[in-house]
Amino acid sequence: MPRDQATIVEVLSAFLRSTSPRAQGEPCPPTPADVAAAFAVLTRRDVTRDPGPMVIDLRELCLREVRAVDGDLSGMSLIGSDPAGRRSGSR
Repeated sequence: MPRDQATIVEVLSAFLRSTSPRAQGEPCPPTPADVAAAFAVLTRRDVTRDPGPMVIDLRELCLREVRAVDGDLSGMSLIGSDPAGRRSGSR
């Protein structure tokens, strides 16, 4: 429901932060299906129903092989998250 969107976003982003933190200097393992699904749901939310400007904190996470096909990354902070699963400093 639209009135619950902010709560759902916070629950899903908290789930991602608690299950996929990026260990400094370590490569990211493959992303589990539940993590990929939570990320996909966040990218498919109706951003027009966000309660004002939002910042979805997804910093420093392992999000290897996640997909955002036709997704909207508006409001997402992905700083330090390495979707490619590379080590810090590698190219």
